[in-house]
Amino acid sequence: MVANIVIVSQRLLGHVIPILGVGAELVKRGHSVRMLGHAMNKELVVEAGLQFSPIGWDKVPNLYMEYMLNDLLRALERSPDLIIADSAQCAPAYAAELLGIPWVSFQTTVPLPDEHLPGGAAANERMRQKYGEQLNAIRSKHGLPPLEHPIRTRGDFAGLSPFLHLLMVLPELAGSPEAYPPSFCLVGGSSADWRPGLPELKFHTTDRLRLVVSTSSVPRIEYREVMNRYVEAAIDVYGRERPEEAEVWICETEPYQAAEPLPAAVHWTSQHPVHHVLLPEAHAAIVHGGCGTLQQCIRFGVPMVIIPLGADHPVLAKRCEELGVAVVCPPDRIDGNELKEKVGTLLTGGYRDRAEMLARKVSRYTPNETSADGVEMVLENKCYHKDEGWIDADRNRFF
Repeated sequence: MVANIVIVSQRLLGHVIPILGVGAELVKRGHSVRMLGHAMNKELVVEAGLQFSPIGWDKVPNLYMEYMLNDLLRALERSPDLIIADSAQCAPAYAAELLGIPWVSFQTTVPLPDEHLPGGAAANERMRQKYGEQLNAIRSKHGLPPLEHPIRTRGDFAGLSPFLHLLMVLPELAGSPEAYPPSFCLVGGSSADWRPGLPELKFHTTDRLRLVVSTSSVPRIEYREVMNRYVEAAIDVYGRERPEEAEVWICETEPYQAAEPLPAAVHWTSQHPVHHVLLPEAHAAIVHGGCGTLQQCIRFGVPMVIIPLGADHPVLAKRCEELGVAVVCPPDRIDGNELKEKVGTLLTGGYRDRAEMLARKVSRYTPNETSADGVEMVLENKCYHKDEGWIDADRNRFF
């Protein structure tokens, strides 16, 4: 069955790039795939081979929900056969319900158990109750029944699908699945590598440490402050103090804008995606704790210094540390000497050997293909249950 499929995602690169990998695979199989999202990502989407239409209201998933839903319904001039929806966004899931079509949700990091969510249990329960009231008010206004299961009042599961939930996480990072929703399918670290020809993005030396420093696209002030500190520390220690020791690529979200020129040993790019171009040649990486970036380092066998910024980062950083492929640097200990010491540990403590071994193991996974297979099963009126596998679809069976 050749299908008309719509993808809706948050604008963050850690969400867009993984789902574009799945979208490109579906296009390769002959499906018509269109992404609805923020205009800032149009170039990425079109280069990946998908159609694109701009919509707004996606920056904060739990705000402007009804505006986004109305925007989506206007954009869907012809009802698609299926929607692939970011699980943190309720609007695309509600649009699918209103149109009477199935949807597949996706998530690009590990769902934390309720007891590990930031804030106290009592405060979280009050927030979820209030959020549930807001969600049900929107549903009522559009003629949808109230939510039957409290799982869809959790922020990262507001758009959760009962047909199939794609968890785009390596099994090695996923931890215990007891807290995961019943429709989840662990597919591995999906990604999109459609920019092979970037000749300017390369390391120029073979006799020095080749280091990648990567930042997050999450627009939070407290994250930005930490990222600025570790980027500046890396430039100082490897670009100015010891330029003969390393060649460094800084992967940022914005072009370099400082008045002082970068040292000769340091390069800067704001192009995306680039991890698949730079990491295969790197000896080590200094990164935030975002799941997608960690999985790319694992994929290419690159040991990491991880600086957790918040949210799920500490959990993921700990798992990488336990796998023996990373060391963790707390944000309050960032300086050039600390980073240099930890990078030195990666190069001498067996971390590279373990990272390369893990890379060989995860190379067996086919996340984009597995995800596309799942989408096609839902198109055939099937749904997935973590204990039962594929069964005939019944959207009210689980929640």
